[in-house]
Amino acid sequence: MMPPNSLKNPVQCLPRPFGMFLSVRLFTGLSAMLLTIMPHAFAAELSTPDGSAAESLAPSGPEAIPLLEFSDTQGYWAAACVDQMGSSGVMKGYGDRRFLPNNNISRAEFAALMMRAFGESTKVRDALAFTDVPASFWAADVIKQAYERGFLEGYPNSQFRPYQEISRAQAMTIFARVRRLSSTGDTDNILNQYFSDQSEIPGYARGAIAAAAKANLVVNYPAVDQFRPNDGMKRGEVAAVLCQAYRDGYDRRNVPDETIVQVQFCPVSSPAYDADGFAVVFGGADEFGYGRSGMQDRSGRWIIPPIYGELHPFSDGLALGFPPPFEYYPQSYSLIDQQGQIAFSRPIEGHIRDFSEGLAAFSTADGQWGFLKKTGEVAIAPQFSDAQPFANGLARVQKNGRFGFINKSGQVIIPIQYEATHEMFQENLVGARLQSSGKWGYLNASGEWAIAPQFQAVEAFWQRMARVTNTNNTRSQWSTINQLGEPADASTENELVGSDSKPPTLRNCSYS
Repeated sequence: MMPPNSLKNPVQCLPRPFGMFLSVRLFTGLSAMLLTIMPHAFAAELSTPDGSAAESLAPSGPEAIPLLEFSDTQGYWAAACVDQMGSSGVMKGYGDRRFLPNNNISRAEFAALMMRAFGESTKVRDALAFTDVPASFWAADVIKQAYERGFLEGYPNSQFRPYQEISRAQAMTIFARVRRLSSTGDTDNILNQYFSDQSEIPGYARGAIAAAAKANLVVNYPAVDQFRPNDGMKRGEVAAVLCQAYRDGYDRRNVPDETIVQVQFCPVSSPAYDADGFAVVFGGADEFGYGRSGMQDRSGRWIIPPIYGELHPFSDGLALGFPPPFEYYPQSYSLIDQQGQIAFSRPIEGHIRDFSEGLAAFSTADGQWGFLKKTGEVAIAPQFSDAQPFANGLARVQKNGRFGFINKSGQVIIPIQYEATHEMFQENLVGARLQSSGKWGYLNASGEWAIAPQFQAVEAFWQRMARVTNTNNTRSQWSTINQLGEPADASTENELVGSDSKPPTLRNCSYS
């Protein structure tokens, strides 16, 4: 049997200063937001089923009850976190001295919470008149505002469904969207390794949950490996996620360590040079303690000076660099060539992915994705809700919660109809499933099933083999197939396990 992750796509292992920057960037961004709105940032807007008693259930002002005095949080698994949120005034609860940590949150209540915390976010679209949210509804204004900021989406026929409970998958997707967290090509690696129920995670949420896990935002109780994507999000769970995001430096003690999904980034003892002899190198810290990175060649010469808070390795001849956290807004990101010259810069407003096959996926402030040329000009206009790098001439895109693939002209080659797919083709095949309740198979570049849907979970092909499973628990019981969908020969499998050329894997490691 092969190790659980031996066929995964390459996953970046970061040297300590570079890896630390990722969590620092998260902390500085969200903490700054919350500090501007305290102390009444997260008073819960609660309502009766008909919405008539909203005001009496949403205490505010000096009469609000701090969570430390609530009668129903003693012995709760995240009690310390709830206490912190209450003592700081970030969350409040019911007027009868209860917090009700195990109560599920409705979409209306979640809209109110997001506006309390992130209401200063920029509007990215016009309001929509939802047919099931009358003007007299207690949360009508916050629903309108949350929609304008892109926090929550509506349903067909202009419905919002305010009383519907928000699922854990939906809530974490929103947190990731607000934090501008985005998947980086390792979604399936992370989900397969850290979540035993990853097959239940809907396609629209897979990248967001993986990105949130990398940022230490995912809190799972009682089993850390079970995300339970379709369960309702509870008030106590929201408090725990906020505690993770709004932490004092590196203090995470208010959320039990055993409930936090902690994706490991393995340190390296020496620079990792690419095929052209370049390596991202930590160049020291600034006066605020934030790391600055640059690019060196094998002689130790700085090709790119160490001025970037985050610097990606060269990809398709260009390295993507971001300024340090304190300069993050309204600064620009830059694309630097192998001579150290800036090819172009753009203001930071959305996301950008590394260049591949001459194009880079990027998003605008309103969350629409398109593609840039190496000159910085727009090659494919922003029009998708997500886009991944090109591979074998095809790039995965998302519209209306479904995935498909386009070519470099923007033409849809594989229809945008799949509930979930892998992020890119590898060895001319890509894993896909049509429905959340369906099985996974592999598509070829023409959009035909090369291997018919029959698996509960699949991994990308590597050296003409891929791991698949027919069990819901994707942390065990994997087998290996070839590109015909046939069981792999045992000797070939063993040869691959011992190969030095197999991609690196996510693994447990600790900083010394």
